Amino acid sequence: MSNLDDVHEILRTFRTRIEAFSETLQTSHREMLDRHEEIAGEWTDTAAREYHSRYDPLSQLLDNYINITGPAYYEFLKRKIEILDQYLHTND
Repeated sequence: MSNLDDVHEILRTFRTRIEAFSETLQTSHREMLDRHEEIAGEWTDTAAREYHSRYDPLSQLLDNYINITGPAYYEFLKRKIEILDQYLHTND
């Protein structure tokens, strides 16, 4: 089992990594939206309908993560790290 100093460092590292992941996800999603807009008006066959039936829910989930879930989780992690930091360094 890790001590609290280790947990503190693990949380800080995880927060950095999850934010980097989210930035990459946001960039990829933005590029996907741009490409989608480029072809949306021209691609209207059966394959396009199948694509949209899968793309639209995925796009909504990504939007939700990027704009709501992700930021709320970063704040949650930030607060937990701050509390642990205060606990670890109260008597320094």
